Amino acid sequence: MSLERLRASLADAGLTLPLEGVTEQREAAAAAVRQIDDYIRPRLADLDAPLLAVVGGSTGSGKSTIVNALLGVATTRVGVIRPTTRQPILVHSPVDAGWFASDRILPGLARVRGRVSAPGTAASAAGDTPEAARISELMLLEHEAVPRSLAIIDAPDIDSVADENRALAAQLLAAADLWLFVTTANRYADAVPWRLLEGAAARSITVGVVLNRVPPGAADEVLPDLQSMLAERGLADAPVFTIEEQRLDELGMLPATAVAGPRDWLEGIAGDRASRARIAARTLGGAITDLDRRVAHIADARQQQLDWLDGAEAAVDAHYQAAIDAVDAATQDGAL
Repeated sequence: MSLERLRASLADAGLTLPLEGVTEQREAAAAAVRQIDDYIRPRLADLDAPLLAVVGGSTGSGKSTIVNALLGVATTRVGVIRPTTRQPILVHSPVDAGWFASDRILPGLARVRGRVSAPGTAASAAGDTPEAARISELMLLEHEAVPRSLAIIDAPDIDSVADENRALAAQLLAAADLWLFVTTANRYADAVPWRLLEGAAARSITVGVVLNRVPPGAADEVLPDLQSMLAERGLADAPVFTIEEQRLDELGMLPATAVAGPRDWLEGIAGDRASRARIAARTLGGAITDLDRRVAHIADARQQQLDWLDGAEAAVDAHYQAAIDAVDAATQDGAL
């Protein structure tokens, strides 16, 4: 019940006055409500529920290509026009369908059941959906290649040109038990991914990193630098999987061997109940700790609002009393 009271307080935080920094704190309160709904509440209710792995990264990093290679079939759109991932796709094992059909997680996203299309094409929904509506929908796909007790979401770009895509990517990452973060050899030092990775470290999220599109022979130079940057930000334990630059086949697919590392990592986690429970508990604990920090900042912003109102009331009272005193002084000698 304390979590529900906290959620209600955050949903109506009372940040109505346009004071400095209030816009950011309003957004922080809304984000905190979403994370309670999307992740903290459902994970508290069932630590044994399947883990949610979100594949995230920058524009053009190859997230969708890697997801397709992990599954061995094209489930998401790949192309040169950005953004390509306009609708988030959650792929799960057929035996786990019941966990994701309801609004247990990500209740703000409508569910649409998808189907794997013909070879070389992306997954499609059972019916036509207007493009504008897709960003608020979560497409659910069943596929035998996904191990039991684990689901994978291909998220929009974290630095998308579309504001709603960036917001959705952040929401999905906040709802994840673990991240598979994709970057490239020429963009691994970009600022935006590192801000998110630093946030992941602060919330104790389990992270695996895919260093994609590495030119032949460049791994010896790039990989140590990336690993050093991860260690500096508290992610020294994050495994790094290197995928060299290579031609895709006629269906636009990477060979299965290219993603053997991340696939084995995900399957190893999914197949070990103790490992799943440890990751879920660790991520949940980190999310709660992070929520506590954010709530403290929101509470400070609320107190500033109350202090401003108290100050305004005191100022009005002082001016009113001064006016009364002036009238009293002017009428003391009867001149009025």
